[in-house]
Amino acid sequence: MEAGPQILVVKDLTKIYQVGPSQVRAVNGINLEIRSGETVAVMGPSGSGKTTLLHLIAGLERPDNGSIQIGGSYLHKMSDASISAFRARFIGFIFQAFNLIPTLTALENVELARRIAGLRDAKKHAAELLERVDLGERTKHKPGQLSGGEQQRVAIARALVNNPALILADEPTGELDSESSRGVIDILLTAVRERGSACILVTHNPDVADVADRVFTMRDGRLQEK
Repeated sequence: MEAGPQILVVKDLTKIYQVGPSQVRAVNGINLEIRSGETVAVMGPSGSGKTTLLHLIAGLERPDNGSIQIGGSYLHKMSDASISAFRARFIGFIFQAFNLIPTLTALENVELARRIAGLRDAKKHAAELLERVDLGERTKHKPGQLSGGEQQRVAIARALVNNPALILADEPTGELDSESSRGVIDILLTAVRERGSACILVTHNPDVADVADRVFTMRDGRLQEK
């Protein structure tokens, strides 16, 4: 794959938690660069810092040291309000547990993400994306009426609806069977390449990691390319 422009640049990223009398370096001096169209998988045992890394990059937590640059903007220098606005527009987050709003339809869940970002034609873009992930006939269904694989496809559509520069996926297939997992990952990777986004995919599943462009292992807060 021909390298595109840099989307994410992380330098010396560190996050320390105080646990009783001890300090735990959940993220310990990480450096990482990801380019447009590239998917990077991050593997590692529970407690190794994978989710903390995603939360730092998404601006959900503040680093103790280091810098985070997304599309030329320095996230760690922004105010909380600016980070929230930036995240809504330029970062798509996909969760293991889907995190859909149960009282809203599939269309409304996707549409809401675009409305929050203040972008136009929310319903049109939401409907187009749901069609793209083969849920065009399920737009009026609420999450409880959809299978796990269908709910995760709604979550992918929601993450993509604002055409984000960066997609962060935290164990997106963790609650799915193998067939649904393959379908979800195929949709996600195709979208990343076609749209020129960058993606960090946290997974315990080596079959999922194998389809990424690069694979890293995280242990004790440190990241190493395999």
